[in-house]
Amino acid sequence: MIKFFRKIRYNLMSENKTSKYFKYAIGEILLVVIGILLALQINNWNQKRLESQKEKVVLNQLRLDFKANDSIIKKGLNYFDKSFIYNTLILKNTGPNVTLPKDEISRDSLKRLVYPKVNLVNSSLNISSQQFDIITSENLKILLSKFPSIYTSYLEVEEEVKKLTIKQRVHFKNYVSVIENDKDFDQENFKSDMLSVFRDRDFQNTTVDKRWNLKNALSVLERIDKENNLILELIKTELNDD
Repeated sequence: MIKFFRKIRYNLMSENKTSKYFKYAIGEILLVVIGILLALQINNWNQKRLESQKEKVVLNQLRLDFKANDSIIKKGLNYFDKSFIYNTLILKNTGPNVTLPKDEISRDSLKRLVYPKVNLVNSSLNISSQQFDIITSENLKILLSKFPSIYTSYLEVEEEVKKLTIKQRVHFKNYVSVIENDKDFDQENFKSDMLSVFRDRDFQNTTVDKRWNLKNALSVLERIDKENNLILELIKTELNDD
């Protein structure tokens, strides 16, 4: 092909057709420029295709992570709802002159002095800078960047609920014999005084504090649930899933 173009240039010069030679030379330059531009365009297209493939890999992994989060959060919300109900039952039966609750559910609520734990998928909270650079959706980037800080706020409340639950247990053990439920021991036990648990002022105050923190934890966890769902919807849109 190069020899062919050289031959044309040589013939034009030998025939002294200068104007035609310059027109031909300009045309040849334009062809070269067009060829370079096409090569650049193809290279850019290939680059974008590769970046798009990488983005899909990242988005698919994020979708798996946040789907897992969705299940964890839903279980956490359910657990907190139950904890809030039992804590409220305990609180309603506390006071200086209360009698021992007659219904079994209220009495058994003391056995449910537990605290929820919501451990989200670690990779959904620690997205690398390379992954962020690959993602093209600015809205998704904003949500992903906010998500860890919201979860950190939740963890602070969750830790407070844990401390208050442990404090409840301490009050409970002051009046109740724990060993009586252990079948490996048959010695004489200290007498349990369930009524004194309900009449203990510190126990009541601790239960009130826990109720406030349970409500706060539920509120923050509901926000996390909302943010998690928004992220999943944006990922779905970016992947063009139905």
